[in-house]
Amino acid sequence: MLKIFIYSLIPIYILFAFDKNHTGDNIFQPSETFACMGNCMECHSLTKQEAKTILSRVGCSKILSLKPSKVPGLWQVEFLDNKGQKRNVFINFGKDFIIEGKVIEAK
Repeated sequence: MLKIFIYSLIPIYILFAFDKNHTGDNIFQPSETFACMGNCMECHSLTKQEAKTILSRVGCSKILSLKPSKVPGLWQVEFLDNKGQKRNVFINFGKDFIIEGKVIEAK
């Protein structure tokens, strides 16, 4: 009997976990705790020292510039590698991935 009671509470838990206003209107739309809403720079930051540490895996010797990319969720970082060549990469806001290459705007 206790198992049935506990299992009956699961849908209610899911409702409240995904609905910040607890109205039942937004059950399939995650709240702000799951996704960015508004100005990304309010929540995400990357210092030149952090970027240099992350890019040490690809031979970074000096960070030249660091700015938010045109692509949401990415930082654009220009740096000098150990051979003195200028390179351009992107680091995701989670600081998990380094992406090398050009971004070409499709529109």
